Amino acid sequence: MALKIFPKCKELWLFKIHNLSETPEEDLLQALEAIPSETDIWYEYLTLLSIQDLSLCITKWKEIITHSFAAPLIPNYLEFIYTCKGLQEARKIFKEIQNWHTFV
Repeated sequence: MALKIFPKCKELWLFKIHNLSETPEEDLLQALEAIPSETDIWYEYLTLLSIQDLSLCITKWKEIITHSFAAPLIPNYLEFIYTCKGLQEARKIFKEIQNWHTFV
């Protein structure tokens, strides 16, 4: 009921997903529709994906990390890459991210 009144309230979505949800993936997708640039919701969704479908998770990370709202997720992205693919790949990604912010 509260989400109908406050559909863009991140805390309500996270409470529902963590404590009340029988289908967290569906609730996460609904939350992303309601507040598409909320990094905490994205992080929860990507964490769930990493457990269910690693290749889809990697694809989604690459898709969202380039958006300006996703800047707070960069450390999580690097940690994810390091965990999945190792230090060399994490260093490569880090250099790519540095190049995004390099002015020539």
